[in-house]
Amino acid sequence: MKNTIPAPVIAAVAELVTEWETHATLDSLFMYAGAPGDPPQESKHAKALAWLRRVNQDPDIDALAVLGGIIEGYMDEDFIFESYGSEKKREAQIKRLKTALAKANLQYTQGGRVTGAHARPSISLEEHIRKRDIESLSLEFDRAVQNIEASPRESLSAA
Repeated sequence: MKNTIPAPVIAAVAELVTEWETHATLDSLFMYAGAPGDPPQESKHAKALAWLRRVNQDPDIDALAVLGGIIEGYMDEDFIFESYGSEKKREAQIKRLKTALAKANLQYTQGGRVTGAHARPSISLEEHIRKRDIESLSLEFDRAVQNIEASPRESLSAA
């Protein structure tokens, strides 16, 4: 089954990027994240919505990977907003995005990864070690640590 970006997450992301990006940086951000096609020729908000919906419609695109690439700078880098305006507004938009992700059973992990909050490891620890897939190992350990208090069962599964 193909993962898609839920509508409430699309709305939260469109609001966030519209506030903090110019048309040019919005185009660059979506292209960097792997969104398909040319930039829609619309207002910033309509452009973000249209491009995110296009990501969902393309069967060859990993929609959650594109989403992770788009929100990575907002989720990982606090300094990016220091000179751009209201810290309270930014915090409210990030909170809305996190809430939308949580309601959709998705979680953001540092480094631009969006995964199911209750996702099982896709391959075993032994397979990761054999492939020397250190990045995936790190992701699973991060997921285990993040869920220790909130969801011990999920944490144990990830571990």
